[in-house]
Amino acid sequence: MNNKRNIQNFLIALGIIISTVSFLWEYFFPVVILYRNIAYVVGLLISLSGAIMFVVQLKRKRQTLQKIGKGTVSLFSIIVTAVILIIINLLSYGNGIRIDLTRTGKYSLSEETLKVISSLQEDVKFIGFFQEGSEAIIPFRDLMDEYKFRSKKIDYEIVDPDKNPALAKKYDVRAYNTIVVDNGKNVRKINLISESAFTNALIQVKTTKRKLICFLTGHGEKNILSSDSDKNGYSLIKKTLEGKGYDVKNLDLFNEKSIPENCSLIIIAGPVKDFVQEEIDQLTKYVESGGSLALLLDPGYSGKLIDFARSKNIIFSANVVANPPTGIFGNDPLVTIIKNYGRHPAVAGFQVYSVFPIAQAIGYDEKRAAKSRIKATFERIFITDSRSWIEKDGKRPYQYNPPIDKGGPVAIGGIFSEIKTEDEKAANILAIGDSDFISNAYLGISGNSDVFVNCIRWITDQEDMIVIPRKPREFSSVNITRSEGNMLFISSVITFPGIILLVGAFIFLKRRKL
Repeated sequence: MNNKRNIQNFLIALGIIISTVSFLWEYFFPVVILYRNIAYVVGLLISLSGAIMFVVQLKRKRQTLQKIGKGTVSLFSIIVTAVILIIINLLSYGNGIRIDLTRTGKYSLSEETLKVISSLQEDVKFIGFFQEGSEAIIPFRDLMDEYKFRSKKIDYEIVDPDKNPALAKKYDVRAYNTIVVDNGKNVRKINLISESAFTNALIQVKTTKRKLICFLTGHGEKNILSSDSDKNGYSLIKKTLEGKGYDVKNLDLFNEKSIPENCSLIIIAGPVKDFVQEEIDQLTKYVESGGSLALLLDPGYSGKLIDFARSKNIIFSANVVANPPTGIFGNDPLVTIIKNYGRHPAVAGFQVYSVFPIAQAIGYDEKRAAKSRIKATFERIFITDSRSWIEKDGKRPYQYNPPIDKGGPVAIGGIFSEIKTEDEKAANILAIGDSDFISNAYLGISGNSDVFVNCIRWITDQEDMIVIPRKPREFSSVNITRSEGNMLFISSVITFPGIILLVGAFIFLKRRKL
């Protein structure tokens, strides 16, 4: 009996010690939250096992139960219950669980936002400057509560610039509904309450050294300085990349004669005119030194860039990809909808479709590559379905005509990667048979923007920021007629409460008679 009592006391004491130490440990030493919570649970279970052994022994010994008395047992039960509740409360403090039960995911942050938040190294404060009583305060607070819940490094404050003009002057705030994002080193101001705006601001303030992307000009390429209303322009993709933490500029090799040393990526998008050999030589030297390149070449282009790509065993077919009627985009057979993205890390698992208005097929010369002195890999991305084909005769109406035409699936994009030692910088080339899919007219369609940014992030060595978007959530609503609404009101407000009231009254009267 003494042995059992000693075991009970030991278990209870051990459990309390483990739970207490695990709670206090994080105040003195670094600790992983998961391990701390596990220690809490282990301590709780050990204490419970000791308490259960004690209670079972009390029930078996009636004499002991009579000596102790029912009041003492009740007191002991209350104490044990209180200890359990305290430990559970400590467990949940600061580690709560939030579940978004809305069908549209209204209160869920995107995967990209969660990655950005988890990578924060410094504390970041959002300061919302709103006029007192402004309707914009509510959505700002709701969104900030989601961010703050995900990271202790994020905090926010709501300020009325009329009551605190000194703070407004410090951040040069001149208008209501201005949000300042400050991490002590960098400051960004935004005027839009949205998850994308908040996350982009976080990326900008946490990025100490922004990578430079150069868009080549001088050959009729897409213009990043166009207006947003220019359907063929690239102004929106420029803003998108800047919002993701990149610096973006034009590069004219014909006039500048050299490629900036800090240029992380050169994008050649939709050239119309041919390159001179000196420009090709510069690009070759840039790639051979480990520089990265994105070739977005439209069907019909036949300049020196085709030969440059072939030197890396990348083949632009020059033939358009055609598709059977889909019922969307005016049944245009040249519009290719991509749902299969291949296995490359930049796009693996991508579930949202992307749209290419007119594209050519991309291939890779495996036999020639096997004989090449350059060790490299080529992963096909943007893969069409089996119903598409490579149209070789180019005669309208487009119809699959074997054996002249080549049946699908075919790739309209690929990523070439050199294999080098860890000390050497390896070149990457993104090859896509269309430049229009990220133009102002198409960038906002489905996954076009996300999948292109993912490729850019992989090429510029920012794989940790690659985002695989979730499938679009369907919005559903319930539409009821006025009569159905009246029936719902009567049943929920009158009928069911009335039944419960009558049953309660019946039971009350019956017990009074007894």
